[in-house]
Amino acid sequence: MVVESASAGPEVRAVRETSMQWFAALVDLGRAEMADPEELPRAVAEITAGSIYNRLHVAIEQGDFSAGESMVPELMYCAVLPYLGVEAALEELRMAPPG
Repeated sequence: MVVESASAGPEVRAVRETSMQWFAALVDLGRAEMADPEELPRAVAEITAGSIYNRLHVAIEQGDFSAGESMVPELMYCAVLPYLGVEAALEELRMAPPG
C-alpha cells in the first residue's frame, strides 16, 4: 500500500484511498481527548495521517524496511502533538520504540 499503489491502477488506488480515510479517522479520534473537540477540524487528522504515510513511504523507497518500528516515537509525536500538545508529544519521543 505504501509504495507501489500510486501507480498500480484504479482499483488499488481506491483501496489505498479507503485505507487512508480509515487511518485519518483513527488519528481523528485524538479530538475526543481534547477539552474542546471542535477546536480542530478533521483536516488536521487528514494532514497528520498523510504526513505519517509520506514519512513511511520515503523510508521504504530508500530501502529502509525496518524504519517503521524505529520511527514509532517520531510518528507518535506527530500524531499526538495537535491534540494533546507539546508535553504529551515529547513524552512519545521519550518512549522506546517497539521491538
